[in-house]
Amino acid sequence: MPYKDPEVQRAYHKMKSKEWAENNKERMRELQARWREENPKKDAYICQKKDAKRRGIEWLFTLEEWIACWGEKFADRGRGADRLCMARIGDTGPYSPDNVEIITGGQNTKDMLQRVYPKDGQ
Repeated sequence: MPYKDPEVQRAYHKMKSKEWAENNKERMRELQARWREENPKKDAYICQKKDAKRRGIEWLFTLEEWIACWGEKFADRGRGADRLCMARIGDTGPYSPDNVEIITGGQNTKDMLQRVYPKDGQ
């Protein structure tokens, strides 16, 4: 390694990694797909965390807390009315262990519609 400074070494490796990925796109896709298959919970955690960030919602879960929150229900999560999702209580506040519940997508939609279009006209 031509660089002795650890910070410069990290920058160099990052640059070389990006270069390799750019020159090996098909192999990169294969490696990413294999990683997702081998790490489904971590992949789902990362995706949900990124989605929360994109939506401007604070994320306070560690990976271990998130996995514990899902427990045995993890296999039933997904998109659709009958699949399970992690919803914030009242759709407010951060994603955190004390502010989420595991409910069906249908229930989450119903709760949202009741907040947006209350029956008593408020």
